[in-house]
Parts: sequence; C-alpha cells; structure tokens
Amino acid sequence: MAKRNAPGRRRLARAATIGVALAYGGLLLWFGFTGRWITDATGAPRVRDFLPVYVAGRMALRGQAAGAYDLEALHRAQSAFIGHDFPGFLGWHYPPLFLSVAALLALLPYTAAFLLWVIATASAGAALLARIAGGRAAWMGLALPPAMACAMIGQNGFFTAALFAGFLLLLPPAPLAAGLLAAMLSYKPQFGLLIPVALIAGGHWRAFTAAALGVAAWVCACALIAPSALAAFLHALPQTTQSVL
Repeated sequence: MAKRNAPGRRRLARAATIGVALAYGGLLLWFGFTGRWITDATGAPRVRDFLPVYVAGRMALRGQAAGAYDLEALHRAQSAFIGHDFPGFLGWHYPPLFLSVAALLALLPYTAAFLLWVIATASAGAALLARIAGGRAAWMGLALPPAMACAMIGQNGFFTAALFAGFLLLLPPAPLAAGLLAAMLSYKPQFGLLIPVALIAGGHWRAFTAAALGVAAWVCACALIAPSALAAFLHALPQTTQSVL
C-alpha cells in the first residue's frame, strides 16, 4: 500500500513546493508595489544587504575601491546614496576580487541591479540543484524559508549555493574546473579555509591544486591591479572578525 501511495505523495510534495515558491514570488511583488522590498514608498533604496554591494561597486568604479573597507567611509557613501542616515552599519567584507562583480552591478540602476542579482543567482542555484538531486529539487530549494530571506534582502546565499553546486557537479568529471569554482568560493574567505581540508581528505589533489592556483592568481591580480584595495582588505580583516563574530 505504501509503495502504491508513493507517487501520489511525490506529486503532492511537488505541488506544495511549487505553491510555496510561487507564493514567495507573489509576496515579493506585493512588497515591491507597497514600498517594502527594494525601495520605499518614496523610491529611495531600503537598507538591505544588497546596499553595500551596490555602493561598494560605485566606489570601485570611481577609483575608491579601498574606501569600501573603511566602515565609516562606506557608511557615509551608503547614507548619501539612499538620501538619509541609518543606525548600525552594513559592511563590505569581501576580497577585492568580488568588487568586480559589484562594479558590474553598479553600472545598472539600483532596482535593476537588485532584481538581476536575485533572479540570476536564484535561477542558477535552482538549476544546478536540480542537476544534482533531480527536477523536483529546484522547486524545493526555492521553497525553503532562507530562499525568501535571500530574495528579500538581496543576500549572496544564492550565489554561494550556485558556486557550491557547480563545484560538486564538476568535481568527479572535471576536477580542474571544480577547483576553479572552489577558488571563486573564497570570495567568502571562510570557504577558502574549509574546502581545501575537504579536498585533501577526499584525495582530490587535482581540484585542490587548481583551487590553490586560482586563489593565488586572483591575489596576484589584485596586487597588480588594485594594490591599495588588497591592502585595505587585509587591514580590515580583524575588524571584520569582530563585527561578524
């Protein structure tokens, strides 16, 4: 009896996850139209996680990349951009490599950049999750509460998930490409410490070598192209440790 009911339960689960994911989308649209998502009722950007990404990108485009690692300078730039001051702070804690992504997004108007970031990274994460766990997994991933949270504030969780999924997919058939994705994951430095341990433990030496060379390459590129930004990032690491932990 349980086996005969299994297809029905799977269809019900699929319908439920699709319904939840679509409900999230509808809720975001409603929040957008009522000034509670990307911008407020006056059209000014709301204080969200995406704000420091966009403002840091604008600073990089203006040749002020090192200033993104100065909490006071970044806060002033954010306040000026949204048109008012706000309590607390939203810092930029990523290596200079990620400033290239932020700068590309900053070429667009704020709302367009926010939507592009959320839609593109969510789509990539869901598609790669489906490749790993089957078609239903894409909807299941989008139906999880953290997915709504990431979309609401423009957080980079979808981007990280997409890189992780691509890394896992490529690890057996294309370890060198997987290693390069692991190197990209070090845009969050904690992954630059955790993933190598896993690669060594699993004996994935080609992927480990590619990841190490990839990180070394972007560090060298940063040192050549934006040495002041790299120095500012390294100088800000203790401050990041205190503010995050």
